[in-house]
Amino acid sequence: MVLVTEFRTEELPVAERFGSWHDMTASALIPNMIRSDHEANFRAGMRRLDLGSVMVSVLAYPSLETRRTTKMIRRSDPESYQLMLNLHGSHRILQDRHDTTSGPGEVMLYDTSRPWHGWASADQNTAGTVRGVMVQFPGPSCRCPRPGWISSPQCGYPAARG
Repeated sequence: MVLVTEFRTEELPVAERFGSWHDMTASALIPNMIRSDHEANFRAGMRRLDLGSVMVSVLAYPSLETRRTTKMIRRSDPESYQLMLNLHGSHRILQDRHDTTSGPGEVMLYDTSRPWHGWASADQNTAGTVRGVMVQFPGPSCRCPRPGWISSPQCGYPAARG
């Protein structure tokens, strides 16, 4: 069965938006710490398609900073990869001594079983919103065959390259 879930902070009282977004992403995606200069009136949304072991999420949110620590990984590790197709704004992630930035039309791959520090930044052309499509799928320790195109735990490539 395919399940579609939608979440929009604009439907909540202003004071509850940021905390609700944090809680939702921790349960629907993976636990992580986030902070934003827009916490006072956090406008964000997600539409998620649950396909069992694969989840596809369309995300829109203001600029923010995120961390996934070793302690969080020990507490909850879905052993997944996340592939982010950046539509508007930019994403930057530090993971395993790699520092990668992606812009509109580029993809970024990272491993949920490894700590990271990341940033998402809106630009002037996106009305203060970062937009992207994230695909979360089983990682290296699952019994599924590992896709041959995964050469490192994290990379950034133009989506048009393949």
